[in-house]
Formats: sequence, structure tokens, C-alpha cells
Amino acid sequence: MTGYGDDMRRDSCREVVFLDAGVADVDVLTALLRPGLEAVKMTAAVPALQQMAAALGGREKVSALHIIAHGAPG
Repeated sequence: MTGYGDDMRRDSCREVVFLDAGVADVDVLTALLRPGLEAVKMTAAVPALQQMAAALGGREKVSALHIIAHGAPG
């Protein structure tokens, strides 16, 4: 799993999964992701959109974004 990414892995991944740190068992979910997905675990300390923009900055040919969030207000 990456924060803002290992550049070599970032360049090869076409799909990115953003995981809200508030999701129960986020580490288990991350371990179960299929190969080829780059997991980016977000924190509550930085606005989600800011984290997503930073993680996607400079990428080309991203085919899919997946967002897994806690589903509760806040």
C-alpha cells in the first residue's frame, strides 16, 4: 500500500483504490485487493480530495478509480 506512492509502481498501475482510514478492517480489505490495484490509504488529517489529487498528480491513462469509504457523516 502506498501513501503518495512509489514512483515505479505508480507509473505501472492503471487502477487506484482510495481507502478511507475510517473503514473497519481497512488493512484486511487492502490485503484482499486483486493484483494490479494500487491502494492509497487516506487519513482524516488532510481533506480527501486533496489527498486524491496529490496521489493522481502527473499520472496518465488511469482506467479506474475506486473509493472505499466508511459511509457515515463526517
